[in-house]
Amino acid sequence: MDRFFTKKLTEADATFEQAKLSPPILAAMVSALSRSQRIGRFRAAERLLGFGADERAQLQEGIVRELEEQRHRRRRRAKAISTRGSDGLTIFCWGTPWAPRASDLAWEHTCAVAGVHDDRERLLLELTFDEHQQITDVDWRWVDAQAVPGPMRERLQREADALRSTRIAEARAEVGKIGRNDPCPCGSGRKWKKCCLQRQ
Repeated sequence: MDRFFTKKLTEADATFEQAKLSPPILAAMVSALSRSQRIGRFRAAERLLGFGADERAQLQEGIVRELEEQRHRRRRRAKAISTRGSDGLTIFCWGTPWAPRASDLAWEHTCAVAGVHDDRERLLLELTFDEHQQITDVDWRWVDAQAVPGPMRERLQREADALRSTRIAEARAEVGKIGRNDPCPCGSGRKWKKCCLQRQ
């Protein structure tokens, strides 16, 4: 099944719309998933393939930007790329040798994001790139913030609350007043009045 999707993504047949809409990094991610022997790779690829053309382009831009920042700034810590809304996805790019892999950091951050969005489950993708910005490894986990042990959950909840507050403050600084029917700045996909406004 995975090979089918990979072939459809990467084949040059112009009649297949998916191939035309897929940015190169997304196609490389799905291809790397298809080569994996781990159970669940189809489900992870399915999440990636479920995004629309605009979301795919945004993911591509975010990954390229993150790799460039790591490379030029020699930043030792990767910055997460997260989607908002119902298809929860968080990506960490580990650019060799600039940002060594730190899976615990990625997992904790993804748990905090899942807490902000009240996600039942969120896909964490860890992409390892070589110095030529080619994907050498893809690892994935499904994160359920509710399954985290008690004391750690409290700490992650504090991080989630801080992240939520930061996003709301950034939105207020950008647009001023947030309308009751506007999408909530926390990224849950719900309206402001049905989400974080109730927590104010």
